[in-house]
Amino acid sequence: MRRAALAACLVLALATTPLGLPAGADDEPVLAPEGCGAFNPGQPTCEYTAVANAGVSGSSDVPRGWTVTIVRPGEPDPIVIHSLGGSQLYACGTIRPGDTVTATANAPWSFVAAGNPGFCF
Repeated sequence: MRRAALAACLVLALATTPLGLPAGADDEPVLAPEGCGAFNPGQPTCEYTAVANAGVSGSSDVPRGWTVTIVRPGEPDPIVIHSLGGSQLYACGTIRPGDTVTATANAPWSFVAAGNPGFCF
């Protein structure tokens, strides 16, 4: 449970860090939270379809303890992100509108969240 709380704090911390707007981005953030979280033991897999830019955050004691697979329209191969061990964070924009995202917590006591906490641009 402490790992889940830590990972949630990491997601919130990254999301509140001003990173600036990428070229061509809208001026307003998408304020509707969306996404899903997977944790092991518990709910080891989740899936959602993004309507806005989003990021990924997770924690695991071992490499490949969690995996996020992003299927992007128009791309022939999925984008697969594996944990390296410890905590990782992938910023808003890693996931794009229209992407189908599957998050899987492979190892015991691992956690991964994919989505927009409410203020990704």
